[in-house]
Amino acid sequence: MMSPKSDKIAMLLAALLGIVGFLGIGHLYVGKIRQGINLLVGAWVVAGASIFCFTVWSSYQVVHPLRVPGYSGTQIPAYSLIFLVFSCVLFLGVIALWIWQIFDAKAVCQNYNKQIS
Repeated sequence: MMSPKSDKIAMLLAALLGIVGFLGIGHLYVGKIRQGINLLVGAWVVAGASIFCFTVWSSYQVVHPLRVPGYSGTQIPAYSLIFLVFSCVLFLGVIALWIWQIFDAKAVCQNYNKQIS
């Protein structure tokens, strides 16, 4: 017979390990291997895309500053700011995914416990 899992432990694993980049660990604890791995890989891909966009934006502003006549400083071209916006949106997406997977780990655990009882 399968033993019940603690939804508090599932949430704690999801929260603590998720904060360091290991999303989906709460799902793995419950036995939802595919869902846990999908969350882990998906979060890494989105975080990597966010880091890539931020790196492109920051390297562009250092290497290709736009000089404006009559202005002593440098300005960043508007189209390069698209990378910054994408980076921020993707980063916020990772945070939202982290919060969602905490509560989903609890729901998956409760569903698991209902099925085995």
